[in-house]
Amino acid sequence: MIRVGLNLLLVLIPISMHAQWSAVHSGAEGSSTKDLFFLDNDYGYVIGYFDEGSYILRTHDGGVNWDSLRYDDHYFESIFMTSNDTGYVSSFYEGQMAVLRTIDAGDSWQMVASELYFANAIPYAISFFDNDTGIISVQGFGAITTNAGVDWEEIDPDQYQGFRDNDVGVDEFVSFEGALITWSIDRCVTFHADTLEYQGSHNSLDVLDHRFISSAIGTDGQVFDFPYYSFGIVTIGDVETEEFNISYFPDLNRVLGVSRPLPNVLYAICRYYYSDPNDPKLFMKSVDGGQSWFFQDVEGPEYFETRELFCVNDTVCYAYKGFGSKIYKTTNGGGPLGDLVTQIPLSLEDISKPQIAFELFPNPSTGVITIQCDEPIDRVEVLDISGRLLYSNVAIPANGELDVYALPSGVYLVKVEVIDGGHGVRKLVVE
Repeated sequence: MIRVGLNLLLVLIPISMHAQWSAVHSGAEGSSTKDLFFLDNDYGYVIGYFDEGSYILRTHDGGVNWDSLRYDDHYFESIFMTSNDTGYVSSFYEGQMAVLRTIDAGDSWQMVASELYFANAIPYAISFFDNDTGIISVQGFGAITTNAGVDWEEIDPDQYQGFRDNDVGVDEFVSFEGALITWSIDRCVTFHADTLEYQGSHNSLDVLDHRFISSAIGTDGQVFDFPYYSFGIVTIGDVETEEFNISYFPDLNRVLGVSRPLPNVLYAICRYYYSDPNDPKLFMKSVDGGQSWFFQDVEGPEYFETRELFCVNDTVCYAYKGFGSKIYKTTNGGGPLGDLVTQIPLSLEDISKPQIAFELFPNPSTGVITIQCDEPIDRVEVLDISGRLLYSNVAIPANGELDVYALPSGVYLVKVEVIDGGHGVRKLVVE
């Protein structure tokens, strides 16, 4: 794990102007927004749920007017529009993962697949490369469709283990679970995986072609001499060059929703420890690809529960508050840049080392597992799903045994590094 002992070199430069975010929708009491997707400045969709089921909101005029459809017994999780006419929603329906599709610009939505996978009502994601080819995932399961969501083929868990969040570029796919990342650059024909060198819980992801931005909540901040236990993490990556730029934000309680409308323009929702409730620091922006971040001020405490955003371009963004389903909009890029945000760049992590194949058996396990690898093993690490290192051993030979009896029941990651520098990651279930 990376241990940080860097001096904070950034200074705060106060600017008193405020950004222009305005509410364009307020939902009924007891409703909660789950996701949003905009095709351009004006055409967009919002999904959420209430006590009896879920709803889809649609606007054709940038949020001035909305129409809605209600679906009882569904609990919508994510939405992805592939064109003006076609889009998909992932749903939790009767204890199973299901998919709804529209082919008439949201006038109606039909369930095209059900009983894909038994899943609790937890976050899972759906993304599409075009009208026909897409991927759906939840922790422990991933599936691909090539016929517009009618049929889904489960992905081999040795290739992709299934994570709660994913997004796509033109041909690129990126998916996160904790500090573990899986990616593809060929529309999910082949996959690569690695563990980022931070300890944290993943929050949000946005992919632009082969580039992406992701956010996480770090833990054990006192280990790094940070003022609080939790802190914000942002990773800016490129799956084409296979490099990740990881930064810690010690003055932020967390970084939530992120968006990358242009290669060098990035937006994020954050929580600032020292924020005045009447003048909170809840939005931040970078215009240099993440090398520096600036707060964007908002007036009043009403934005505090804002947690996700979708930026159509460098000027128009939409954000939502979870409970109460309030939708906000900016048309001037969030307004002027304010105070500089303190960040600590950790590393430019090169993930271009060759991926090696290895097997774990038995898996699931109750005690001792065998690691079967064709190459001499240099190091074995066991991590929890958030990326926290639990165990490291440099003395295990190829086809050696690893005792995991002391681990509580749950899902873990086993990372194997071989002598020539290659490495691989596999999921391990301890019963």
